[in-house]
Amino acid sequence: MAKSRDSDESETRVLALEFRTPLRQTSLSIIGITFVAWVVSFFLFGYGTDLGRTQIQVSGLGDVFFSWLLIAVLVCAGYGLGYLLLRKLAQGQRAYQERDVIRLVLAESLATTCGGYAVGFLPMTLMENMFAMLVWSFAIGFLFTFAILMPRYAAAWKRAVAEGRQYSG
Repeated sequence: MAKSRDSDESETRVLALEFRTPLRQTSLSIIGITFVAWVVSFFLFGYGTDLGRTQIQVSGLGDVFFSWLLIAVLVCAGYGLGYLLLRKLAQGQRAYQERDVIRLVLAESLATTCGGYAVGFLPMTLMENMFAMLVWSFAIGFLFTFAILMPRYAAAWKRAVAEGRQYSG
């Protein structure tokens, strides 16, 4: 009989509620960092694409930047709301091995991104290139949320084990 790959690895598990970072601090980090990413990406989008340059020439830098900021505020608030809702619905009663933390972070990043979509969907559909805005919203939300959560959760998981808040089995 073949051994499963799990039998060779440590069965140390930690409840998600033990290694998730504080809700308020994490939500504010997600909102703030993704907002900065949206603002910085305006210049990449505005001057790095034909569509962006055309919009700036037609409508003016101020108008395009203002509409971009408005979308960014809505979508980033949605990211924060998505993360908040996720944490309220999923209390963290499931235990994870260290290698499974990445799966949790991927799922939470996706759920957070869905919050941004839900809040920003209607305004994004009114943009000239709706598809580009939807893709941009997904890319920023998913990638930056993952970059925020993964190092925090990984470090907190190790800290929980070091403090004896784990179990085996």
